[in-house]
Amino acid sequence: MGKILGEYIKGIRKEKNSVKLIAESSEISKSYIDYIESGLRNPLQKC
Repeated sequence: MGKILGEYIKGIRKEKNSVKLIAESSEISKSYIDYIESGLRNPLQKC
């Protein structure tokens, strides 16, 4: 699921041409969005 979510976020970022907008809307950092896009983080995974 994490890789699919990352691809989805990447598509939105490219469409809107702004990771800043996504970060502000979701209230998470731009760097964390980069981790999700690359598949290094899965925000849906339980700790």
